[in-house]
Amino acid sequence: MGVSDNGIRKVPLGAGSAGSPRLVVFAAQSGDQAEPFWLLRRSPEASIYLGALVDAADEVSGLLEIWVQRIEGFAAAFPVHARTWSNADLDRRWGEIREEIAAADGPATLRLEIEQDPPAPVAADGLCFNPESGRVFCRPAGVIGWRAYSAILRGEPWDPAIPEKWLGVLSPAYRDLVGERNGEMRWRNFLVPRMGLRRGLAELLYLKLALLHDAVEVVSIASGRRGSPFLNLTDEHFGIRLSDAGSALPGLWSARVVLNRAGGAVPIELASGRRLFLPEQTVMPGPYRVPGPVRSRCVTGALRIRKVGDVVDGCAAVEATLQTDEDLGAGDEFRLELRLESAGGVLVIPGKVAPGPNPRDWHFAGTISAAAGPAVVEGATHPTVEVLLHPKLGFGCDLYALGILGLQLLFETPERRHPAIVDDVLQMRDRIPAGCQAQALPAALRELAADRAEFQPGGGDAGTPPRDDLDRLWWETLACVVRMLGGEVSGAYFRNPGDGLEEAPETLFRRPREDLSRLVARARVLVLGENERNREVRNEINALICANHQS
Repeated sequence: MGVSDNGIRKVPLGAGSAGSPRLVVFAAQSGDQAEPFWLLRRSPEASIYLGALVDAADEVSGLLEIWVQRIEGFAAAFPVHARTWSNADLDRRWGEIREEIAAADGPATLRLEIEQDPPAPVAADGLCFNPESGRVFCRPAGVIGWRAYSAILRGEPWDPAIPEKWLGVLSPAYRDLVGERNGEMRWRNFLVPRMGLRRGLAELLYLKLALLHDAVEVVSIASGRRGSPFLNLTDEHFGIRLSDAGSALPGLWSARVVLNRAGGAVPIELASGRRLFLPEQTVMPGPYRVPGPVRSRCVTGALRIRKVGDVVDGCAAVEATLQTDEDLGAGDEFRLELRLESAGGVLVIPGKVAPGPNPRDWHFAGTISAAAGPAVVEGATHPTVEVLLHPKLGFGCDLYALGILGLQLLFETPERRHPAIVDDVLQMRDRIPAGCQAQALPAALRELAADRAEFQPGGGDAGTPPRDDLDRLWWETLACVVRMLGGEVSGAYFRNPGDGLEEAPETLFRRPREDLSRLVARARVLVLGENERNREVRNEINALICANHQS
């Protein structure tokens, strides 16, 4: 049976081995009738509950997140694949999710016995913990949501999902964030707020830049390991872990970004051997979605073969005229395939189209294998062909979402919400003068936002700031984020959502990672001085150490 502790029941998950810590899950808080166990959050792939390891005396030695596989949640998110995927496919995807989370947690990764058991229902205090026979894994608790942490950086008090009485088993860095009173805790959580507005703003910009850099790095590493984009990135994918920073530095300086969710790209295998990626079915339009089509289309038309080239390296070029009433859009937006009936069955020809002389005519250029060559005859007409238009979505979509995340981190306030900020910055981006060079982009953005207090350093609280090092760094930061949004801006990190599909994921992320790293280093210098020898800051650190020791 569950054991009572401060009014919260701990429900054992299995008997556990003699002499080793036992795994428990906490019962739901009073009044929550929807869930028998303490639900922290839910994603399409998993329900995440609050649990713990307890010793022989039933004392909590470490809080945990317990991830339970959701079969029905996956089926709702991926209805097409749910009809065809086997249990082995589901287990493979769960294993990928687990490894992504483990890689994000690094040295804090846990490997518990419950993860190795076959996926059978686990009885817990008369209740079924995983009624769908879903697999389970655990990770250390203490992940602060991205939005909640952004609010902490704005000076708002933290309202953790874990009650204060359980924070004692986490790092003191978490306990210091709870119960802020009269600005005292804010002073202990930041480094230099008493040293004047300018240096305080520099510290805040440093903390935010470090988070954005970490988020880009986490996505780059995860994408490179998996070989596919996320395509479903939002702020819910990221959490923040804190640790004791050493020498009594504030815990906010120890913040590290970790993943909270897995990627949502569904691979599509093309007849040409190439792979495309589509987002999961549940992805809805929103500020994190790059504008443009995200679904494959299928239209019909008629095809006349004009020319079949010689076989070179096992392939032959095909030129044809395609007639259809459908608007096929810009050729760079899609990967296109034609499917037509031939004597040997259905023939798939990948290629590109360009507008022809008449509204219904399109020039088609593609390639076929030498084996399929006899089925394609010059002058032949195929009255009905299928035209498949697969949207070119790739790592550019993820970089866009990360740019939107940067805007949320830099500008969102309780009064000014995220979608409005995104609209304003995208309009600002589109107003940048044609021919503006990359190095002139910060000045152009400063000019466009001259009458907008919310875009100034500190949100305009200090009036018009002087054009000092902090001011220059601020506008270069905004320019970097705008470049992450892609498009035709000079110096943009990508042009189209499908950019980089033929390259390693790290290639597209390399430039923004390097640029953000340089910005982070410059912001740190503004706070700590060159070589971190700023005497004023050193004195404040010593004072902070003394205050912490006395408390």
